Amino acid sequence: MMGRKIGNIGTLNIVRATEESIKEIEQINNVGLVLYSRETAHLLPLLNANNIGKTFEIDHDTRSVSGSLTIDSDYLMAFDQTILIMVSGVCIIDKNVTVEQLKQTKCQLYVSGVVYTPPHLHGATGLILRSTSGTIETYEEELPHYTVGNVTLSNGYLEGLNNQTPLLVSGKLSIEPDLDLELFKQKIARVILTGKATLYKHQEQIFHKKATVLGKVEVIPTDYLELKKALSLTKQSIKRFKQRSIYTNKPILIDASVSREAFEKAFSSIHSTSYVVCPENLEDLVYEVLDQIETEVLSFTTHVRMVEKEEWHGDDAEMLNEDTALVVEKSLTLSDSVTPELLGQRLQEIHLFGTIYTVSSSQKALVQRLLQTNHGEVIDLSKQELKEGLDNIGELTL
Repeated sequence: MMGRKIGNIGTLNIVRATEESIKEIEQINNVGLVLYSRETAHLLPLLNANNIGKTFEIDHDTRSVSGSLTIDSDYLMAFDQTILIMVSGVCIIDKNVTVEQLKQTKCQLYVSGVVYTPPHLHGATGLILRSTSGTIETYEEELPHYTVGNVTLSNGYLEGLNNQTPLLVSGKLSIEPDLDLELFKQKIARVILTGKATLYKHQEQIFHKKATVLGKVEVIPTDYLELKKALSLTKQSIKRFKQRSIYTNKPILIDASVSREAFEKAFSSIHSTSYVVCPENLEDLVYEVLDQIETEVLSFTTHVRMVEKEEWHGDDAEMLNEDTALVVEKSLTLSDSVTPELLGQRLQEIHLFGTIYTVSSSQKALVQRLLQTNHGEVIDLSKQELKEGLDNIGELTL
């Protein structure tokens, strides 16, 4: 009997594993960390894993914390036997902790992320830190402010912080365009971000002086209107824009009903890190207002169909107009009732930014012949092996 197949595991615990439990896993693509004991070290070679980031031997109980853990004097002295705390995120050592308590505690740490400690404990923190795959930072007066998820940095948000607060964010940090930069310097000691930051051009210099970003920084031109969703414009909806400069990282679809005069009145500039779909008669005007040379413009002759995530059967294809330009943003799955002949009759061209799943080689051949823009992948499911298992697991104990 074949075992389970697993895509990715954050932490694999084999401290109490047996040969039988190991054999239940047929294959693992990637493991971030393997925990083992002296008694189970001989099982490591039996793990059928393509990649293992790190192995770590432990000889006592463990606990896991995901997110943020603040360690004060009471926490350190609460354990009567040795224990390893696995922290994935941020570990903050309180100012009330003493060097003597770090020497006496039975608490040991393994931190995947950032350790924040007062300056006077920076060296002594190593007494309880068994290992770290991140950084050790210091803070002065204020405890770090830690948030998981989406954070919008506004003047009101800053007013709620004490002066010189370290700001830790795991997720997305968005800065309001009217943020008081002097208040930012007063309230924020530094920013450590794991994820994505979105800010405006005039904020870029002061932000980078304070910030360490493990991820992506998206910079919006100053005085541009940020569009947070895909934009679909008709002859009516385009009237909302009156010589605006807009910024977007999402697709823009311009309907065939939009006239040249209406488009010229709407936009003075478009900064897009995505693509624009427009009728052929507007293509020259679109290029004139784009301020990014890399932005792709996809023009259509008569009809266009935008697909985010859909599954098509024969009836869906039948309903398409002839000479339709198809734009696939994320995924399109074609069933066996969608014949290549029908697709060939309905579709003029395909612009691919995601994945198209076909169920036969003839479907795939037709799709590839129609590809005009290809930034994705065409997968023939009839050629794929059936996979049974799990894609991703945060923590698995065998």
